[in-house]
Amino acid sequence: MTCIVGLVDKDGTVWMGGDRAISCGDGQLVISRHPKVKDVGGALIGIAGTMALVGLLHRSDWPKYDAISHYGGLIVWIQDTLRIWVWERAKELGTFTTKDGQQILDGCLLIGVEGRLFEIANYGSVLEPHLPFFGIGNPKEAIGVLWAMREWASGPSSAKVALTTALEASAYLTDGVRGPFDILSLPLVSLEPTLT
Repeated sequence: MTCIVGLVDKDGTVWMGGDRAISCGDGQLVISRHPKVKDVGGALIGIAGTMALVGLLHRSDWPKYDAISHYGGLIVWIQDTLRIWVWERAKELGTFTTKDGQQILDGCLLIGVEGRLFEIANYGSVLEPHLPFFGIGNPKEAIGVLWAMREWASGPSSAKVALTTALEASAYLTDGVRGPFDILSLPLVSLEPTLT
């Protein structure tokens, strides 16, 4: 099990956190040395799924998002660049399951970029949650905590506290979630021209 949660604070900063537990399949858990969340250059990415899929985070060839030079915009970058890159790497790794003749990714991704959160679901669809927080893996308890701590939107210290508390609650209430927890943030980049 994994718990990856993200939120967007009132300033548009994206926050993302995740645990490091790895299930060995026999009920045993080990703690990974490697985080399940990463800043890949212009975007935060969290992965819940097989270790092979999570291993994608440690590649250096992730497609970078640059709002100024990416002509098609954010949604096009996620759908047509990032999603396709993940799908191609996952095919190389064999991290798919086939169900009813359709290939299903052995996991899903949470993306935080430009003050927004998105999920690339295991069927390949790109979703944007209607709330300023979201989770993948086994996030039910953590999402409940974020809902209860809605004041996190007041600033960065409380956003980090809210994510830490949410992950701690998930670890306490869920067998497959354990620390240490990695929490990253990515400020909203203003594309407004500045007067000189």
